[in-house]
Amino acid sequence: EVQPFSRTEKARLPAYVLFEFKDDALFFDLAFLIVRDPDSKIAIAQRGLDYLWKEKPVYACGNPREEEFLVDHGSVLPKTLAPKEAQQFSYIVLHDALIEHGNSGGGLFDSEGKLVAINTWLVSEKYGMAIDLDVFDGLFDFRSTSVSASDDWKEDATLASGSSVFMLAVGKWKPRSDWDECASGGFSNGSEDSLLGGFNFGALLGRAGDRTVAFDKTHWGPDKVPVDYPDARIAQMKEVGGPLSFRINRRDPSEASGRMDVFYLILKPQSAEGAGALRLRL
Repeated sequence: EVQPFSRTEKARLPAYVLFEFKDDALFFDLAFLIVRDPDSKIAIAQRGLDYLWKEKPVYACGNPREEEFLVDHGSVLPKTLAPKEAQQFSYIVLHDALIEHGNSGGGLFDSEGKLVAINTWLVSEKYGMAIDLDVFDGLFDFRSTSVSASDDWKEDATLASGSSVFMLAVGKWKPRSDWDECASGGFSNGSEDSLLGGFNFGALLGRAGDRTVAFDKTHWGPDKVPVDYPDARIAQMKEVGGPLSFRINRRDPSEASGRMDVFYLILKPQSAEGAGALRLRL
């Protein structure tokens, strides 16, 4: 769940986890969520464009530990004050605006209230570390599309070679008119009408280059406990490239009905050059 800021209520919006990654050695802790927000309770920050923002006050904003919303100002600090292990990384922004455990993924804003970095780490309850938004944008590409059950392969993006893609499909459809609705995982009993064997009949398929996967997995939550979303399934492909396409696992989809909303995060190819580069070890 996500709690948007409100002066009058503590609304909680249901959310799906698309991607999460934590690495102590990289001082990186982040998750991407898909949130149902029909009333637009969550504000969308504008991108900061002032290239001198590191010389001006910065502001951290968040809702850590389910406390009240915290907003605090501070300054960007010399990287020499960061732990020695962190000083090698060029993407890290060290600051003293107050953050707490639970601020990871929250924004760091410039003096005009525009987003300039993403908070990911707390240093000795005193300093915060954030990822410069320019680096962040160079690493991730977030997209969404809608896939009809009755369509053939739908191409939606082209992945650079070496990309990884994390996908989540929300919704239900009917792979046959006389069958019940199903989530993107399809029906495990299979069918001779399947387009590809080895995948559930009616499952949503994702294809990139010569790799094909099915949206038939659940998200693993804390302590490796599966989170079974009733209307959503996930899929992922690592180190792939080429056109990214989606389609139902049925040889003739013309009788199928319904649509899936597909959200996906592209982790762009990561260069091995430069000691200070951010490279996520998946």
